[in-house]
Amino acid sequence: MFVESMSFEEIRKEIISDMDVVKNKFQMQVKTICKLKRKTNMSVFKKYYDYRSPVNKNQWLYSIEIRNPKSNNGQIGTMSQFTTRNGYCAVMYLPDKQETDLFHSHFFTRYNQRSDIGLVMPKEIMIAFLNDNPQFLSHLLVQKSHTEHEAFIQFKYGVGLGSYHSHIKFYDIRTFISNQMLKGNQIKLSKNFEEKYPQLIERKP
Repeated sequence: MFVESMSFEEIRKEIISDMDVVKNKFQMQVKTICKLKRKTNMSVFKKYYDYRSPVNKNQWLYSIEIRNPKSNNGQIGTMSQFTTRNGYCAVMYLPDKQETDLFHSHFFTRYNQRSDIGLVMPKEIMIAFLNDNPQFLSHLLVQKSHTEHEAFIQFKYGVGLGSYHSHIKFYDIRTFISNQMLKGNQIKLSKNFEEKYPQLIERKP
């Protein structure tokens, strides 16, 4: 089970150890939903679920999205969360990149405020974040040690700031600033991302 005292390496090992069981749960559910869609001619399906992993007892929030009625596959978004003395944290694992992303509650508070979402419950904020950011982009900044860099992570409505730990492919994302709050070189980095991936970034007036 995730606990606040865990090191980054321990968090990474914990979420990887959960992934096989969690992945099997998702895949079985996708197959069931696809069968239902074909019987009912349902066009688009998207829903969020809560899940508690049976062995490690971690709390998961995941979404299943299926757009093609004839498909046997769907898009799945996952995030595991745990409470801390000062709020909560959420962890994502990206198998294709073998990358772990740790989001602190301060990040979600600022995301809610500075993206002008206006939600209250942590779960609702996390769902809004997952809906807004099926993909995100990153750039490494100042090198702080042999294995650690400051990190700039571009989301739809702004940028997450934190650190990247290269030896374990781990992002520690602590706060969020809107695209309108960017300054100096931050603006240049964000504009470079937008030129390459305009569909992933939105600048509110």
